[in-house]
Amino acid sequence: MTVSTIGPSALASRTVTVVVASLLLLFLGVPIASAETVDASLSDLRSSDTAVEGTLIIRGDSVLAVDPASLSGTLGGQAAKVTMSDANTQRTTMLVIDTSGSMNASGMATVRTAVRDFLAKVPPDVKVGVVSFADTSGVDVAPTTDRAKVQSAVNALRSDGETALYAAVQDAVQGLGTTGERSIVLLSDGGDTVAEQAGGAAGDRKARAAAVSALSKAKVRAEVVAFKSPEANSSVLQQFAKAGGGSVVAAADRAAVAEAFDAAALTLESQVLISVARPAGLTGVQQLVVRGAAGPDTFVARSAVDLGSQAPIVEPTPSSSAVAVPPAGGADGEG
Repeated sequence: MTVSTIGPSALASRTVTVVVASLLLLFLGVPIASAETVDASLSDLRSSDTAVEGTLIIRGDSVLAVDPASLSGTLGGQAAKVTMSDANTQRTTMLVIDTSGSMNASGMATVRTAVRDFLAKVPPDVKVGVVSFADTSGVDVAPTTDRAKVQSAVNALRSDGETALYAAVQDAVQGLGTTGERSIVLLSDGGDTVAEQAGGAAGDRKARAAAVSALSKAKVRAEVVAFKSPEANSSVLQQFAKAGGGSVVAAADRAAVAEAFDAAALTLESQVLISVARPAGLTGVQQLVVRGAAGPDTFVARSAVDLGSQAPIVEPTPSSSAVAVPPAGGADGEG
């Protein structure tokens, strides 16, 4: 899981630090080792008797091609051969959008712009759907390659009501199914308020655990945009990202939200299928590490993998059967 905050001042500070350190090392005659300059993650990991297969995702500022010859790995601390597959896989993502009252008209305008740019950059074969949530949640648009249909549904969304975040995550998992590499792009400005109102603190914990479990069992990657607000619950959002090899980006304004959605679109361009040979005798949950190069940069991707886990599982949930599915217009009126 990757956690980051978008902001020019932080980036400038890190850049100055790296430059000064590099100049000092050069002055002292110390050789500079190549740094791991690109974030990477693993998702949709599936195990067989002989291999672990999954998706390697490179998180750069542009589309980067992985060098197949550079790949190496370990599984459970043992060397394991890593190969890239030329096979094509279906890719599907669900936009999960907070339309609670706290988002207000300005927040919804930010969402509409970010989604428009996202749809323009996502590869044409990727199916995109929409789940919106406030007092309830539901699938507004099933995954489709019809970009106009998706944009129209998002344009019609209005802010009002509470925040049914946990139910929305489970509805998104249901809507994605089990085929191919599946992900959600979740934008929320706060934590779930519906589960606690219905069942107190215990009810909130139970509903949160169910949402995290749904992502993990279904092997769905969560790219999370935490739209800054006083009620933002970053720990919950980080759990969602960790469950499926995703990331959390804290976005404080419209520009940051747009950048976060652009980054989510890039993950769909910069990903490859890999197969990791399984050392004999390994069982249970093991740590998988994959190293390599993408363009001029290097990366290391790490993830725990259950060697007894094969196909993704999507289980029916109470929220999915009980929550009404709204029309594409979403909630009535701005809050």
